[in-house]
Amino acid sequence: MPQDPKFNHLGEWALTMVASARGGRPDERLFRAPSGAGETVATAGGFLVPEAFAPNILTTIYADRNSVLPYFQKFNIPEGTNAYKVPGVDETSRANGYRWGGVTADYENEGVAPGDSWPHFKQTEYDAPKLIGMVPVTNELLADTENLGAFLETAFADELRYKLEQYTLSSAGTGTGKPLSVLNSPALITVAATGSQTAGTISYANITSMWSALPSASRKRAIWALSESAMAQADANMPYPVYPPSGCQHPDDVPRIQGRPAIETDVLPICGTPGDILLLDPLWYGVAAKPMASAMSAHVMFINDQAVFRITWRVDGKPLVSAQLTASDGTNRAPYVALAHR
Repeated sequence: MPQDPKFNHLGEWALTMVASARGGRPDERLFRAPSGAGETVATAGGFLVPEAFAPNILTTIYADRNSVLPYFQKFNIPEGTNAYKVPGVDETSRANGYRWGGVTADYENEGVAPGDSWPHFKQTEYDAPKLIGMVPVTNELLADTENLGAFLETAFADELRYKLEQYTLSSAGTGTGKPLSVLNSPALITVAATGSQTAGTISYANITSMWSALPSASRKRAIWALSESAMAQADANMPYPVYPPSGCQHPDDVPRIQGRPAIETDVLPICGTPGDILLLDPLWYGVAAKPMASAMSAHVMFINDQAVFRITWRVDGKPLVSAQLTASDGTNRAPYVALAHR
């Protein structure tokens, strides 16, 4: 985004967009979006979010500690394309001849050569569909540029974070024009509930079963994602406090289960529904994105005395593992684990 915006804050930039959309002379500090850029009324194209402010929105999205998004791998999609390919090894088993897709090693017997090894590779492709956020603002708010800037940054960041997290975690992420979620991953392991378990509960036995389904190498990076009602159940039924007391060894005060961060999120379903609690290794989930672009219309809600700001963000999310792993002991493991219906 080759621009040098000299706006003092996002609100000042927004007001210049309003003035341009209402027939004024476009401010020379504004830079047109690459698509639909020729329209004075920026309903389809509009002006790019300045470099100075777009990172503020992204920082809020990715740095919020009550979100799983900061933990995921991040990839930048190059200019001129809406796709990005991530190479990886195709490992489906820890048996001899399958580790790292086919790398083998062994001691050589005298006079006997070791067997050949042929690593297998795969690619994960991100298609970066559009995520669009819209915020209507009143003319009263437009008159207060500094508060307008803070409002836009907060509103866009919260809404974009919510939708991206929803599509990367829950059943909403089908992979068709949307990210493919952890819950819909073909590698997902769903752990059964205990036979005598009460409906709508989470027991410590559930937690240990989920933990056992995670590969040992993933446990040092693992995070939990729980709905609000699931977190209440986990907190009530663990043999130790989920919420650490103030002054504990974890200064961030993030709840922990099995010693790993437990992220409470309102994008997941009610306790007892599959997907209410997830255990995952975020190293094996990627988010690929392009820079944000923005548009503004002073006409679409004219009768309500409002202007509408819109941010378009090409962003995709996808698991980097496409199949469960057969461990050396013969059990199936995966970096994504859910709990079955209770």
